[in-house]
Amino acid sequence: MRPLTGSKLGVHCIHELVLQKNMYSNIQNVEITKLNKVHPCSTLHNKLSQEMAYGIEGGGVPLYFFYDCETTGLKIGYDGIIEIAAVVYTKNLRRRVHHPELHSLCYTDRELTPEAKRLTGLTNRDLEGQPRLKDVLHNFFDWIRETVQEVSERERGNYVPVLAAHSGPRLDFPMLFKAVERIGARNRSLQRKFDTLNLHYADTFSVFKKLQSTRMYGPQLQKLGAHDIYLAYFPPSAHAHRALDDAKSLCKIFSESCPAAVFMEKLETYIQSKDGLDFTREQICKFLQIKCGDENFFKVFEVIDLLHKDITFEDLENEYRRSERHLRRFLAEECGFTDRE
Repeated sequence: MRPLTGSKLGVHCIHELVLQKNMYSNIQNVEITKLNKVHPCSTLHNKLSQEMAYGIEGGGVPLYFFYDCETTGLKIGYDGIIEIAAVVYTKNLRRRVHHPELHSLCYTDRELTPEAKRLTGLTNRDLEGQPRLKDVLHNFFDWIRETVQEVSERERGNYVPVLAAHSGPRLDFPMLFKAVERIGARNRSLQRKFDTLNLHYADTFSVFKKLQSTRMYGPQLQKLGAHDIYLAYFPPSAHAHRALDDAKSLCKIFSESCPAAVFMEKLETYIQSKDGLDFTREQICKFLQIKCGDENFFKVFEVIDLLHKDITFEDLENEYRRSERHLRRFLAEECGFTDRE
């Protein structure tokens, strides 16, 4: 009798990790954030830290827009944006801006996944009659440009817009990029607006991850979800997982919490341009392909993604064994296959 193998039966990529534990042992502790940026504890970060460019290209003062979006699902390039919101960070300005926030629902003909409905409380019926994403993005980019112009003239400085989102590089930013790419192919004016904004991006998750190990902030940052961090400093908010409320909550953490000044100081060190985000992703991909080989690259990337979510190697191993038992039973009962040659 020979055990069934993952390659033979198409078991989830966890099986590759179990069978080739030695190969993965050097990278199983790598942590990839929503920005797909690796933290200082990893070999990969040490390799790339001298190459990754942070800060505002060409100089300037960051004007933060705390940003969040809700989507029909989590598949980038397939699912779409159904709600978008941003709030301007004004604590370092002498006066508030005329329009400090923007929020809009977006119509979609794509069915929301059950998970999206559960998290947001929205349904496809709620989106009927709402503006299409093309028009929402036009308004969004116009609002950013006008706000930056207003602040630059009033404060007499060269301000540059920075979208700050919690684990933004993992969902919020790629969703925005894909939407602009898809719509911009038919609507060049939208693509031009996006290209001329000089948008930069910052991942708030990376700030809290960096501070989590410190004695001063560690107790408040045991869990790094945006809602968990908010609850560490403020009473519960009413509408978690709605774009505007999440954007407001994130802005409040960085402007009104006790360590807000420290959070803002750290956030500036994680600013990147779109080219910087793309470069970081490309270098990570190259590293993993060299380490694991092309044929295992995508499987490894999924496994590391799971490990980042605090799933241990033992958890993965147990999950594989459990799924293999179910698979054996299914093959025997439904297909007549056994594990005998």
